[in-house]
Amino acid sequence: MTWGIDDDVLRELIENCSGEPYSLAQYPSEEQLRFDLCIAHHLFAHYKMDELVWNHLSVRTHPTSEDYLITSFPHMFEDITPGNLSLSSGNLTGMVIHSAIYRRRPDAKALCHLHSPAVLAVSCL
Repeated sequence: MTWGIDDDVLRELIENCSGEPYSLAQYPSEEQLRFDLCIAHHLFAHYKMDELVWNHLSVRTHPTSEDYLITSFPHMFEDITPGNLSLSSGNLTGMVIHSAIYRRRPDAKALCHLHSPAVLAVSCL
């Protein structure tokens, strides 16, 4: 059992994840993007790559759009569902970081920023 989700259920969710690179010609629906991003959150949590509520994963809603789905504040990665991902995280820092990168890198389709213990240690030097 992992964060309230049975490991078999998690495996089934991962199997249903699109798993294919997103292309301009066949970009996934918002529903599929929400599902895939939800699975990504749970995988990051499973591998202990999350740190409380100060990490964010996001995905563009369309390759030519500046809109993106992002971790909603103040949810832990293990509590993310497709329905609680938002077009606005409610966290100014997450929005500033992701918006700036998406504007400068139109080729970026998904982003993550994390506060793992190793990164925090280096930033304190």
